[in-house]
Amino acid sequence: EALEKRKARLGEDHPKTLSSLNYLALLLTAQERVAEAKDLFCEALEKRKARLGEDHPKTLSSLNYLALLLTAQERVAEAKDLFCEALEKRK
Repeated sequence: EALEKRKARLGEDHPKTLSSLNYLALLLTAQERVAEAKDLFCEALEKRKARLGEDHPKTLSSLNYLALLLTAQERVAEAKDLFCEALEKRK
């Protein structure tokens, strides 16, 4: 509900809306609703790339969240690639 209110008030791509999207994905992860969480993490990542740029700290944070989710799914090789990408861009 909070996410929908933010979307309506601030817009789908507003940084605060995207933060809410990430928080909801984290909550879904904790509830073991991994497929839904992954979709939201991917949505937040793509929108942050478009709105903030690929090297923005919040974009890289979204990249890390997605990598953590992949790690929890034992998709270690994919997660490693994302972690490395985020690390390289933070340099």
